[in-house]
Amino acid sequence: MWYTFAFNKKEIEKYILSDHPSQMIEDNDFHDIFKSVLMLKEVPQDTKAHPEHENVFVHITRAMDDAAKIADTEGLSEDDRLVLIFASLFHDIVKETA
Repeated sequence: MWYTFAFNKKEIEKYILSDHPSQMIEDNDFHDIFKSVLMLKEVPQDTKAHPEHENVFVHITRAMDDAAKIADTEGLSEDDRLVLIFASLFHDIVKETA
């Protein structure tokens, strides 16, 4: 799989295949990789769009966990699950600079 070039396959799969893939971001082994995502803890979330999320980091991590639920419900393959979860991870990454 393509992500084996950037990550240790077993490490990433344990998160991607779990109910809470967002825990990967907080794992110390991945802090350098997800530094930009962790910085989103300091970026307020637009209260009109998502009043339930206090910052963009919370919004993204909940989206990742929701993506895992969707993948399970739809019976997605491991590759498709990975794409969906990473899409949810990066869908608002530009808010860091906005």
